[in-house]
Amino acid sequence: MTETVALSLQRYNYHLDLYRLYNSDNSSGERKEDEFQALPRSMKIYSKDVDIGTDEAYMRCWRNQRKKKSKNGQECCIYEEKLANLSFKTADTIDDVFFLHKQHIQYTEKLRNYYYSNAYINKRRTSEIASRRFKDKLAYRERNFIIQESTKNNSRRLKPLLFIGDRGTGVSNSIRSGLRYGRNWKMKSHARYAPVGITNENNTSQVCVYCFKKIIHPKRTRIIQGVERSVDCNGSSICINRECTSFKANRSVQSRDQQSAVAICISGLYTLLSGTTLPVFSSKISHSNTDLIKTAPPPSGTGSESRASSHRT
Repeated sequence: MTETVALSLQRYNYHLDLYRLYNSDNSSGERKEDEFQALPRSMKIYSKDVDIGTDEAYMRCWRNQRKKKSKNGQECCIYEEKLANLSFKTADTIDDVFFLHKQHIQYTEKLRNYYYSNAYINKRRTSEIASRRFKDKLAYRERNFIIQESTKNNSRRLKPLLFIGDRGTGVSNSIRSGLRYGRNWKMKSHARYAPVGITNENNTSQVCVYCFKKIIHPKRTRIIQGVERSVDCNGSSICINRECTSFKANRSVQSRDQQSAVAICISGLYTLLSGTTLPVFSSKISHSNTDLIKTAPPPSGTGSESRASSHRT
């Protein structure tokens, strides 16, 4: 579902120096292999955990059992099957449309009496309270993870700054039979305790965070319908730039979501400190914003004590 990483200001400057190194015309693109820094540790949150923690899985099971055991539930199943067959697409005349409309109104009232009964409403209210409590705990775990990562080399307890991409938060019921629990509930929960920024997410999943060149997905062979085919491994990314620091350190294959989370943090922190978008992440192509930015934006605040995090949805 989401992946969160913590990025310090020193790590941000490290990646920005690499950006100048590999995108400058005056640089040879050489860098010592021992200066390679692995991606920071990430925290993953899966939709299955949210499904169980918010009582959504329990409510689905409870609804199915109640429909099978109770008389009203069995009648509700019959009404739903009839409504599924009474589609307006089958209407040929105006009289057919009116007939289908009357049938829908008749069955809708019966379904409403079942789904808005006192037992159903009380159960739903209990589930909503449990869902709100779990989401607050989940947001606390993310912030606590960022703080713990920041206090490894610093004894002070720092307040995190969170960034999230602007290309959507997974608002849908399902994707390829998988669950999605996006929306803006996590941003609202974090905003009560820490500043949250919406940042540019363009090219963050298509750029290496070391050389800032295009990355590709590695291939793997799979047997599909008895035929061996080569398919993309979308969960990982590989940098094919031989001058890249990660390539020289034999670490060119990285986790796609983990690398994207770092790129989102770099993009958001650069925009926050300089007021402009890093050219490699800019969605507007023009001659003015494709020139290399050779000077880094001056860090603000306490410098080394700054800490930022990003979310990859």
